Amino acid sequence: MSRAAILGAKNSGKTTIFKIITGIREVKADAQVLGEMKISDRRLAKLSDMHNPKKTTYATIAVSDFRNDGNQAFAFTPQELVKCELLVFVLRLFEDQSIYYPFGDKIDPAREYQELLSEISFKDLEILDKRCEKIKLSMKCAKKNEREVMDAETALCERLKKQLEEGVDIRKTEFTEQEQGFIYYYNLISLKKRLLVLNKNDATPAGLENQTLEMLRKGETNILVFDGKLELEMSELP
Repeated sequence: MSRAAILGAKNSGKTTIFKIITGIREVKADAQVLGEMKISDRRLAKLSDMHNPKKTTYATIAVSDFRNDGNQAFAFTPQELVKCELLVFVLRLFEDQSIYYPFGDKIDPAREYQELLSEISFKDLEILDKRCEKIKLSMKCAKKNEREVMDAETALCERLKKQLEEGVDIRKTEFTEQEQGFIYYYNLISLKKRLLVLNKNDATPAGLENQTLEMLRKGETNILVFDGKLELEMSELP
């Protein structure tokens, strides 16, 4: 089963999005909440109508929602993100003085996103550091042809580390076939597919929405804007 993780700052509306896509209404106060999202497929529905099977099973995606404790800005488990194919970033675009915002008085979705990417980069740097150390230990008893491969992998690790430290989007980096083989086993979080959800409400200034979209579209293409609270209320109607 494919897996997706919902990420975002505290009070960004992550749990609201989780409820909408999974249909779960009562969410436990656990550090990580799991659910499933059914994938609507008209082709499968049509085949089911034609052949009338005893049971029709739609594809599903396992969804994780990570809960923030106290005033913690972000919360996620790197080991869980490594298992995911898709990261859903929920960015707050709504004003509400009664709800705590971890980045000051001014709503800043673009900053939220960059801060979250930085947290993910730190975790990837740890992965690469461990891999470099392992290569270094293996190099002591390696043969000449093995050393050449290890040297190539070490060079890749160092290049990726430098890019992550400088804030470079490594999804846009071109890799050789050999490098792609190395990267496959790293399973870096920064290379996962992304969907950005801008969670707005009626009070969201049009200027803020347009400005945020303009900034994010410089590096992202999969962006969804909607009113999470309204969508949740609509999903609960008869």
